[in-house]
Amino acid sequence: SDSWSLFGEAGVQAFDRLTLRLAARYTDASRDFDADRTIYHLSPNSTAPGPDPWSFAVPVALTQSAFVETRQSRSDDKLTPAATAEWRPAQGQLYYVSWREGFKAGGFNAASPSGIESYDPEHAWNYEVGVKTLLGSSRVSLNGSLFFIDWDDLQLNVPNPFVPGQFYIANVGNARSSGAEFDVTARPRSD
Repeated sequence: SDSWSLFGEAGVQAFDRLTLRLAARYTDASRDFDADRTIYHLSPNSTAPGPDPWSFAVPVALTQSAFVETRQSRSDDKLTPAATAEWRPAQGQLYYVSWREGFKAGGFNAASPSGIESYDPEHAWNYEVGVKTLLGSSRVSLNGSLFFIDWDDLQLNVPNPFVPGQFYIANVGNARSSGAEFDVTARPRSD
């Protein structure tokens, strides 16, 4: 597997206290998958116990029922933009709004149900508004933000229904998440 990315960001002072930032990331990911799978079938065995009192018959026979050779390649590339507006009305105050697109390349599963060896890229759009402030001679910081994330083709580890305890990555559909974050940090003394 090979992957590389290129990132760039530029900011411009739009007004006296307003900065606009634009960013972009180009990602290219290539993956090769070579896997040989042998499928076995358990069937009843009629072999009687051996003549040795310490030996016993195995109640089932294990026979090879299929051999599957898998050779696959995939290449995912994406340009993901971002934009942020930052307003600083006074010393120690920052208000911002941002939008970012995210991307996670697809790939292959080494162990998964037959026919689900690969999964597609995941895409996300993240929206955020927030504030960062310094108060009391910069001894107290008060920060807060609201966010919303919208995913398409979300990649998750899901249990293999045919093999207990085994998981594989699959695209499970769309998802959304929203919330708020707040934090306060105080330094009562200057030393």
